Amino acid sequence: RVRMIDDQWLVSASCFLLNAEVHGRRLRECLGFTDKIPPKVLTTQLLGYSSQLRQLKEKSMEKELTLTREKLVLHLPRLYGLLNGYVVHNSERSREDIEIITTNLGSRPSVWLGEDFVVPSSVALSVGLDARPYLHTAPASMRAFRALLRTLGVRECFRPFDYAEVLDIMHQEFLTSSLPESHTTLAVSIAQYLYDHSTSLSNPPYLPSQSNVLTLATKMYYNDAPWLHDGKKRVCVKETISHAVADRLGVRSLRKDLLRSSASGLNESLAWIPKASDNANRSQRLKNILSLYAEGPGTLFEFVQNADDAGATRVTFVLDVENYPDAALIAPSMRRAQGPALCVYNDATFTERD
Repeated sequence: RVRMIDDQWLVSASCFLLNAEVHGRRLRECLGFTDKIPPKVLTTQLLGYSSQLRQLKEKSMEKELTLTREKLVLHLPRLYGLLNGYVVHNSERSREDIEIITTNLGSRPSVWLGEDFVVPSSVALSVGLDARPYLHTAPASMRAFRALLRTLGVRECFRPFDYAEVLDIMHQEFLTSSLPESHTTLAVSIAQYLYDHSTSLSNPPYLPSQSNVLTLATKMYYNDAPWLHDGKKRVCVKETISHAVADRLGVRSLRKDLLRSSASGLNESLAWIPKASDNANRSQRLKNILSLYAEGPGTLFEFVQNADDAGATRVTFVLDVENYPDAALIAPSMRRAQGPALCVYNDATFTERD
C-alpha cells in the first residue's frame, strides 16, 4: 500500500507515496518497493484518470484539462506497458490477472485516444470510415499494447453491422429532433458505406429524412419522380443519398408507390387496349370497324374531321413500326401498346364540357 514517489503516476489512486529516498536494495525489497504493481492497482489508476478528465470537462476547466492531457501523454505508456505485460505473460497467475484487468476495464472508458478515454468496444485497430464520436481508431501510440487492447475488446476492424448500430444510437439520442449538420453528414456517409460493403442487414437502418430526422428506411421514399404530385406528402429520404443506395437499404420508390396507388384506375382507363390473348380476334375486329367506312382513306378523313370539329389547326399522322421496352411502364396493361401503331395528333385541347 506504499510506493516510492517515482511511481505516483501508476499508483496514487490507491497507494500511499513515500517522498523520500531509500538507497539500500535489501531495504527496498523488504518494503515491497521492487515488487510488481498489482493489476488491480494499475486499473484503478487508469479509471481514476478517466474520471478526472470527465470531471474537468464537465466543469469546463480548460486550462487544467490541457495540463492533465499533456501529463497523461507522458506517463500513460508506462502504465499501459505494465498492463500489457500481464496479458502476454503466459502462466496460471497471469490468467487471474487478465480476469482482473478485463473485469475492471472491459466495459469502462479505458482506451486513451490522445485527448480522452473511450470504452474498448468503440475502438478498432483499423477502420474503413471515420465515425467519430461513436467509433474510433486506436492511435499509433497505443498499438504497441495490441495484446492488452485485444483482450479488452478492441477489434481489428469494424463490420457493416457496427456502423448500422451507430445509426440506431444516433436515433435514440435525437429521436424526432433534426440532426446537427455534422451528424447528418456522418449518417449519409454510413449509408454509402453500408451500400458499398454490406450485402444484407438483419434489420433496415435508420436514415436521415429531408428534414434531417433519422427515420426507419422502410418508412421513407426516395423521390424518383419529382414531376409527379404527392398528395399524401410522404416522408422522403435525404436527397444526398442516391436512389441506388436508398433502394438497397430498404427505402421505397416514390414513383412506384404513386403509380401503384393509381394502378387500378390506369388499368380501367386503358381497358380499350387489346389484350395479348385477343390476337386471334384482333384482325376480325379491325376488319369489322373498317368495313363501316368506304374504301380508301376514309378512316384518316374521319380523324381530320374530328380535329376540325374540335377547332384544331393542325393534324399529324405518324406510322410507328418500332417495338419499345416495357420494363418500366406506369401500368402493366400498357405493355400491349408498346408495339407498332398509327399515331394521330391534333393541337386542339379538351374543354370543361369535353
